[in-house]
Amino acid sequence: MAGLIDPSRGIYGFVFYLVTLALFGIYLLWAILPDEWLQYIGLSYLPQKYWAIVVPLYIGVSSILLLLLYVCYSMWLTPPFDDLQTITDNYALYKNGETSSQIIKDIPITMVNRQTYKI
Repeated sequence: MAGLIDPSRGIYGFVFYLVTLALFGIYLLWAILPDEWLQYIGLSYLPQKYWAIVVPLYIGVSSILLLLLYVCYSMWLTPPFDDLQTITDNYALYKNGETSSQIIKDIPITMVNRQTYKI
């Protein structure tokens, strides 16, 4: 429990916050300032300004597509409503007439339907 209250974690987090803020500021300066100003400072080997727009867009679109693919994959793995896997699994214990020490048992869906719908 003592590791969770370690004050160095807060210091590292604050330093990480400052470094991230500084890098974002440098990114904004590179994206906004004209090329002539950057060359006057001596920064002539920078990527084109095109990448200042394209990289965040690629990251955003990739994140949205990844979320969409995750939802589609989850839907694909979900069995249909009429599948027996939605009711039971391999570890289910059925009532078979034998005495057992386990009180709770799974009832087959056919027995539930017979009792519920009087089939």
